[in-house]
Amino acid sequence: MTIKKLHGVTTYWSYGGGPDHLKPGEPFDDRIGPGFGLQRAFCDNFRFHHGSPDSSTPNGDGRLQVERTPQGFYTDSYLEYLKSQDIKTIWCTQGRMGWQNCLGRKNKINPVDDSADRMNPQSWFDAGEFCRQIAIRYAADTADMLAEANVWSAEKPESNWWLSNEAKAGLGILDAIEIGNEWNFPASWSEAKATLTPQEYAVMFMVCYDAIRSVSDSIEIIMGGGLGGSVHVYEDLPVFLETLERLYADRGRSMPIDFSLCFHWYMREDGGGQGGAGTRGESPEKVDAYKVGLELDRLCEEYGLEGWYNTETGWSADADGSLDTSKNSAPVQEGLSQLESQAVLMQRLTLIWGATKYCKGITYWHCRDHYDSGAFLNGGVCAPDWSPKPALTWSEEFINEWGDYNVITNSFVDRGDGTYEVVVSNVESTYKLGWSDEQVVGDYTPVPTIMDSVTPPEPEPEPNPSGSCDCKCCKDGVIEVNKIEWPGVGTLIVDIPIKLHL
Repeated sequence: MTIKKLHGVTTYWSYGGGPDHLKPGEPFDDRIGPGFGLQRAFCDNFRFHHGSPDSSTPNGDGRLQVERTPQGFYTDSYLEYLKSQDIKTIWCTQGRMGWQNCLGRKNKINPVDDSADRMNPQSWFDAGEFCRQIAIRYAADTADMLAEANVWSAEKPESNWWLSNEAKAGLGILDAIEIGNEWNFPASWSEAKATLTPQEYAVMFMVCYDAIRSVSDSIEIIMGGGLGGSVHVYEDLPVFLETLERLYADRGRSMPIDFSLCFHWYMREDGGGQGGAGTRGESPEKVDAYKVGLELDRLCEEYGLEGWYNTETGWSADADGSLDTSKNSAPVQEGLSQLESQAVLMQRLTLIWGATKYCKGITYWHCRDHYDSGAFLNGGVCAPDWSPKPALTWSEEFINEWGDYNVITNSFVDRGDGTYEVVVSNVESTYKLGWSDEQVVGDYTPVPTIMDSVTPPEPEPEPNPSGSCDCKCCKDGVIEVNKIEWPGVGTLIVDIPIKLHL
């Protein structure tokens, strides 16, 4: 996975947390795209279908309302724009449907009636059908499903143009669906009936996964990012996977493996997540983010899964230059302002997790300050007026310089003196990048810098004892490899196979 595809940002489509969205055919004023090759949007379910978000009495039904939404968002047009910019997109579903009978914060409530049995798959039918409709419209292999596309169209589109949606299928402009956002959000925070357990979420995931796969084999599926940081990885994810395996076994099926794990981690002094006791943000090195990444790798290996994501992480820094002292504050690095420290911590985490085997993406929180509150007030890569912070401009420079490089698997090194290294490589060159944490140490500064150029070993073809055979490589005199074992460094995995002439 290239660094560009790993380095992403979270947005909030349709509700003040995304770029300006103009009418179809007009240019997009996208202020965040250039610095990130991955964009994850968490989308309140009730904002993308026809139904009342503020009443338990339905005012309509579950038909998609996407181009445009009642809030004025042109979903299709924006996805087409991101696709044209080679930006990978993740649609994260979250919250209840407008007609569901749920108390509390509607955008933090899981999509199930308060009175429902959460271990009963039927209770999650609405969530599954919503995911199915997204896949029908936006996956690349669903063109023959047009008759199944369910959208809301106004009876008088000339006077209610904003309600008019055209049924479409197989658009091929969405890359992945993340099933739920922080599904274990504490009930005490959301006023929900009860906090969803990993066992209950496994039922929700099974229903939504099966609904998506009933229409599309191509769109990527990601489990919902649970909050809790490293604790969530070690305690909740194993329970979720064990439960999911059992649920499918009870139905005479093997657990599917074509999906990715996901978690959220706002790194704090105590190593915890959003509910941690730390009083400030902490660097990824001090909380041993690499070790947590290796645990996620282990889970992927154990179950044969595609990979893992972190779809919310990051640090806060006030755009006006004053010191942010919240629980999510960026620890200030020597020689840098807090704003610059926020930017460089993002770069370092991308390099650290890029050195794991199965990390597929990191989306930093958030695209803009003052969308959220409290510890997350200043977590954006842009100021409230959309002017860029260093978190954006430095990301642009980072991607411009290193975006087409891969981080060599297992190349991350903690040198034991507050300095760290990784090896990055593309088809033309290989470099060792090094940095320090908080303090300058010798030639190592908090900013990842080239420490040395590295000459990679020549990949060796598999030996052929007989000297010749009838295989295609021997006939053509060419073989292709995408993995090179690098003694003393790690493993290089490239997206484009290297051709070796025999």
